[in-house]
Amino acid sequence: MMNRGTLLLLLCLIPVAVFAQVEAVGEVSFAIPSGWTYKPGPDFGAVILVSGQTYWLMAAYTPMTSGGDAEADLKTAWTRIVLAGKNYQGMPALPYYQITHSVGYPGRRAEDSSVDQSTYTRMYVLEAGSSFIPVVAVSQNRQALDAMEHVADVFIGSVRLAPLRAQPVKTTISVADLVGHWEHGAASSYNFYNRTTGRYESTAS
Repeated sequence: MMNRGTLLLLLCLIPVAVFAQVEAVGEVSFAIPSGWTYKPGPDFGAVILVSGQTYWLMAAYTPMTSGGDAEADLKTAWTRIVLAGKNYQGMPALPYYQITHSVGYPGRRAEDSSVDQSTYTRMYVLEAGSSFIPVVAVSQNRQALDAMEHVADVFIGSVRLAPLRAQPVKTTISVADLVGHWEHGAASSYNFYNRTTGRYESTAS
């Protein structure tokens, strides 16, 4: 199991309607994706979505002290959160990719399957100065997680460490949002993915 019964929490959860758009666990705040259920834990805040036989869980944890190396921080968080149970063994395989599709803190991500192949976990470490914030995403398999990666990008992009505060996710814009000085230009950007693994590799512009 994940640390402190995170997966058990998911399987036993009784759905509760989400009224607040932003929640916090200690110094860490984050926006709740539309349609997801929020459930607080002892040192994390989780959001959960269930559709048929498929589930998705994302959890933001309380901050940890950074050693200044995102890869080392990821290993520390993986040990604390994922390896606290018996379903996972060892560290996820290298490389640990940079977080590039988010407007929030920079950091690294890694992922691995449980020993019995029943769950798949993707971990993000968000570097915030002298601290880092672990965020985990869990589902039955990698394909399910990939299907919700666009939601994960928004979720981790919303995470903020106090004194900053997360803002609700906006899905529409108004004229007031467009006020300001505008310039125009042209550019192109290409994302490259590994054909075999499907993992993001790099961006060229």
